[in-house]
Amino acid sequence: MDGRAHIYMALMIVMLNICKGEKILLFPFSQIFNSRTMNVEKIAILLRDNNHSVSMLVSDHYQPSRNIDSVHLIRYKMPEVWINQGGELDLTTALSYIDQPAIPLLRDTDIMEFTLCDALFGDQTLIQSLKQENFSLYFFDFVNFGPGIFLNEYLQVPSIAYSNYGFWNSWWVFHQPIFYSYMPFPLGSLSDHMTFWERIQNIYDHWEGMKWMNDKIEDLERKRWEYFPNEKWPHMRHAFERVSLVIAANVHFAFNYPCPVMPHVKPIPGLLWTPPQPLPQYYSDLVSWADHGIVLMSFGTLVPTMLEEKAELFARVFAKLPQKVLWRYKGTPPKSLGSNTHLVEWFPQNDLLAHPATRLFISHCGVSSTWEMLYHAVPVVAIPLLFDQHHHARILTDRAGVGVRLVFSTLTEDTLEMAIRSVLENKVFKENAVKLSELLKDTPMSGQDELLYWINYVIRHNGSSHFHSQAAYRLNWVQYFLLDVAALMAVLAFTVILAVVLMVVFVYKLSKSILPLLFKKKLKTA
Repeated sequence: MDGRAHIYMALMIVMLNICKGEKILLFPFSQIFNSRTMNVEKIAILLRDNNHSVSMLVSDHYQPSRNIDSVHLIRYKMPEVWINQGGELDLTTALSYIDQPAIPLLRDTDIMEFTLCDALFGDQTLIQSLKQENFSLYFFDFVNFGPGIFLNEYLQVPSIAYSNYGFWNSWWVFHQPIFYSYMPFPLGSLSDHMTFWERIQNIYDHWEGMKWMNDKIEDLERKRWEYFPNEKWPHMRHAFERVSLVIAANVHFAFNYPCPVMPHVKPIPGLLWTPPQPLPQYYSDLVSWADHGIVLMSFGTLVPTMLEEKAELFARVFAKLPQKVLWRYKGTPPKSLGSNTHLVEWFPQNDLLAHPATRLFISHCGVSSTWEMLYHAVPVVAIPLLFDQHHHARILTDRAGVGVRLVFSTLTEDTLEMAIRSVLENKVFKENAVKLSELLKDTPMSGQDELLYWINYVIRHNGSSHFHSQAAYRLNWVQYFLLDVAALMAVLAFTVILAVVLMVVFVYKLSKSILPLLFKKKLKTA
């Protein structure tokens, strides 16, 4: 590291320490148990350990997944709805939407958001107490789209929106240029290299997503008038223009598809990477006995089990492997389970991925799992199920080349076994994973330090509206796409063409009338 780099790092450390001791409110998506809530817990711990006073606004059924002592929990009562039972996503619903378009599921989950609006803003005592806390910063998960924005307008303090899975191609949230020709829909399975028909599919997917967002915005706008009829807030379409920054976590263009980024959007790679901890005794013994290494299998927090037929299929394939298999699975053990396969309801995923005995990760490719496997350079058999998992799986296999992608709904015993053996036996997948891991780790500062810097920056300057393009916000869609300019150019071009055509016609007609006269005159003189 040269002298300039040392000076840069020293300055960053100084800046990180300027705004300590501020009061910060975090608003995670805690209606259902999921990894993004756990990631906000990590952020709370990071802020707490840097001497900030941290509060988290969470549902009444929320239970921390780690030690968050000294983090003040402010609870609201979250009523249960059919898709949210006891703080977990309804499993039948989740299983029915596997490998299906994401938008219908998102429309179903919107009921939780509307219910949260009623629960939160119907409790005026709670809302007023938040106002009286005089927080220095409000940090919210943008998935809490409506309640998060309502609270941002109500508190009137600098704010940061947090996106756990990076970029979302929505103008209403990120306010970034979107080019359908090479920017795939983030909830689909297309790459940035699209055929003609795939570009048509991509436009359709984006339009479906836009229609869903438009419908949701109008519903939330009605909620806003119900609870805050006297407040002169902007329409929900413009609400994110007043958010200081958007943190796009888990984005690095060595992995993600390159795209334009506006200054108010801060991509931070490796934000939630954590050093591995020593394995608990059970897992330590298990890996020490694994002469051929271990294979990890997990489909995340939302889908902890599967139908019996599918479970038996996995069990039969695992029984054929020489490796030991650790399968995160909840429910009745499959009858075909081999002696090499161990079922657990939970395992220390990050710590196991870091262990040199881990040879393969069979994953749904959620964002947290994806970045943990990338950090530890573990090849993957990608079997995406829901939401953005298809997008991550496509990048992992096609762009990064660190594994093989399968479709859960059409999975067979032969295709699964072939994919597992291919990744285990082909060294290219591991080599690609190692190279990509090196690229992702090669950053000027850690993701945690960068996040701290931007949080302190927003507090120091009481917001960062200077990063926003106010000019872009003021344009209507005709002006933004230069359709008015194109129309003028088309009119001018048409006018010039018309003038040329008329001139040609005029010359032609003139020549038809004059040439015969000239010809007759010439004959007479002859």
